[in-house]
Amino acid sequence: SEGARVFYEGELADRLTRWLSDNGGLLTARDFAAHQAETVTPLRVRYRGLECCNLPPNTQGLASLSIHNILEHLDIQGMGEGSAAYLHAIVEATKL
Repeated sequence: SEGARVFYEGELADRLTRWLSDNGGLLTARDFAAHQAETVTPLRVRYRGLECCNLPPNTQGLASLSIHNILEHLDIQGMGEGSAAYLHAIVEATKL
């Protein structure tokens, strides 16, 4: 496998940048080829027996993991998916 380079160079990059250009995008094949990805260690939280992972700041990853941490302490399953209590709990966790 060619890994990430297949996305940033060659035929796929050409197709992507052609589509972007045709649809008002500004990225070029040169932009794709010059891109250097940064590898970071993801943030992790446990949620209902699962491990949730997300990117650290400067992304919204911390916010989504914080929401999971709040919801971990609530019986949202008992509220019934889609119920007013369920939606209210998610909205309030998101606000916090």
